[in-house]
Amino acid sequence: MTDISVIIPTLKPRDEVECIDHLESNSFSDYEVCLQSEPTATSARNAGIERAESDKLVFLDDDSRPREVGTETAGGV
Repeated sequence: MTDISVIIPTLKPRDEVECIDHLESNSFSDYEVCLQSEPTATSARNAGIERAESDKLVFLDDDSRPREVGTETAGGV
């Protein structure tokens, strides 16, 4: 099981989601990305919760730029 599930509501194709590039550039690597395309951000987040493998959830927007400190801190919670 992964340490963190990162849930990203989006209507964009995966290759256009900026947030993923920023996550991949961090040294923290024990996470999964759950991209969810639903009619509303709320329903996408709820679908992501259902799909997530980890008990630790991080919610980001598709244009977020997470810092390394943030993902490492979330992993240690």
